[in-house]
Amino acid sequence: MKKFRTKEYEEDCRITGEFNNCTLAIARAVTKELLPQEKMHSHLNTTEYYIFLRGKAEMLVNNDIIKVAQGDVLMIEPGEMHKVNKIIEEIDYIAIRDSITKDKKLNDKQS
Repeated sequence: MKKFRTKEYEEDCRITGEFNNCTLAIARAVTKELLPQEKMHSHLNTTEYYIFLRGKAEMLVNNDIIKVAQGDVLMIEPGEMHKVNKIIEEIDYIAIRDSITKDKKLNDKQS
């Protein structure tokens, strides 16, 4: 058993490990503005889940703008280009990524 604790509204908390023989990464983000490193990208072998705890934003998935708010869960499948496109109201979300094999992140310049 492992227990992890994060501070409430901590800007970035990352936990990595394995679950059912799959790589698992969990990150928490709280932000009022777009993160400078957020670019359109996809994951070759990874499904990514965004769980929105608070706020409102727009995600860009492939060529679609998806409005998200507190309580929404967005599943991004392998190969889908995505990024946080616009923050309307400060967001607090958890991102969970799973991967059967080591993931390779692809950005829009490589695709």
